[in-house]
Amino acid sequence: MTQENLIQNLKDAGFDKTSIQLFNRFWKEKKQNEQLEILYGKRNELLDHIHLDEQKINNIDYLIFQMKKEHNII
Repeated sequence: MTQENLIQNLKDAGFDKTSIQLFNRFWKEKKQNEQLEILYGKRNELLDHIHLDEQKINNIDYLIFQMKKEHNII
């Protein structure tokens, strides 16, 4: 993977400029463990957002269910 591809992948994954610079420094220094920490950290952050959105969807589904039930809508 080229450095250019790496930077683009990080941008596409939602990394900010500071995180990209740090990741790039670790890439140049061949510090894979530090790179993995950054990747796992971002992954967990994104998963947290997904779980929050999933809970919001569940709340909406519950409201839809309740409205249908109260108004005898199939």
